[in-house]
Amino acid sequence: MMSIWITEGWLFLAVVFDLFSRMVVGWFMAPFQDATPAVRALRMALAHRRLQSGLLHHSDRGSTYTSESYLELLEQP
Repeated sequence: MMSIWITEGWLFLAVVFDLFSRMVVGWFMAPFQDATPAVRALRMALAHRRLQSGLLHHSDRGSTYTSESYLELLEQP
C-alpha cells in the first residue's frame, strides 16, 4: 500500500496489477490504513478479470495483505 500526502492529510492507495498485461486491474484509495483499501482493490480486480486455474497472487505480506478479510477473499473459489 502506498501513502500519499495531500493538504488534507494522508491517503492510502492499494493497487492490484496484472503482471502479464502490465495493467492495473484494481485499485482503491482511502484516508485510513487498514485492510479495507487492499480488500476493495482485490474485489475490483476479481470483478474485472476472468479467473483461470493456476493464477498466482503475490503481495508484500504486510499486515493489510495478511488480514482475515483479505485472506478469506483470496480463498474463495
